[in-house]
Amino acid sequence: MKNIYCLLIVSFLCIFSLLPAGAQTLSEKDFQVLNMNDGLSDNDIHSVAKDTEGFMWFGTGSGLNRYDGRTFKVFRMPGISYRRIDRVVSLDTDYLLLRSEQNLFLFDKKYERFLPVCDSVSKQPVMFADFVADSDGSCWGVSSGELSEVNFPSSFVQDTAFVSVRHVVNNSQSDPFVVLCMGEDGKMLYCASRNGTVYRFTPGQRQLKKVCDGQLSSGRWVSSLLNDDSFIWIPTVGDGLYGYDLTNGKLHHWQYISERMGSSCRITMSFVCSR
Repeated sequence: MKNIYCLLIVSFLCIFSLLPAGAQTLSEKDFQVLNMNDGLSDNDIHSVAKDTEGFMWFGTGSGLNRYDGRTFKVFRMPGISYRRIDRVVSLDTDYLLLRSEQNLFLFDKKYERFLPVCDSVSKQPVMFADFVADSDGSCWGVSSGELSEVNFPSSFVQDTAFVSVRHVVNNSQSDPFVVLCMGEDGKMLYCASRNGTVYRFTPGQRQLKKVCDGQLSSGRWVSSLLNDDSFIWIPTVGDGLYGYDLTNGKLHHWQYISERMGSSCRITMSFVCSR
């Protein structure tokens, strides 16, 4: 079933690339465009998340925006009107986890306030290259060669969110972690390094296992990671799209190849991964 799904995607890309420019333009009625005229604080949108109540949250170039399906409400960090928010993750019914200028913040939805996230031991700001929340509301983050777990207290009485940070895995500094995503069970994690190597981490066993070696071209890097129905999607900057099938251990690679007489979409397959 997964192979059929991948084939459909590739077929669509190939056909789409060969269509005339006019045929690729969808009619205006197929889209609803939302911008600053509709209440957005900024037209630069860096992240989007949906919370447990159904609200859409947007991290923009100048603050946090909540959308209820009709109107936007803008929340700006105190003291800096145009501070960019480039990552938004829904933790639970009460909090969002945000990243702004490399630092993490909690957004308290009830009291509509931003709380800087700091390590309760070192008292230093917590900074991650990427982070996700599991089904229990705990947070996992990667920074350089480290995978860390963050546990939040049930409430915060001060203006700073002091949290417990536990470094659980150290990876080679020559190939640091850059992105991660949750596994099929909402507990397991997949981490990807800069060169496209994907690792599986099982929290209860505290084991890090290499499951896929993307072998990206020099100068390319992984931009994000998504686990969907036992298939790991690995988008890259400059090297197309990789897909690792967890069921059979195969690594797929899609690239757009521009040729003098036209354009084409190429798929290659490698068998360098282990199950």
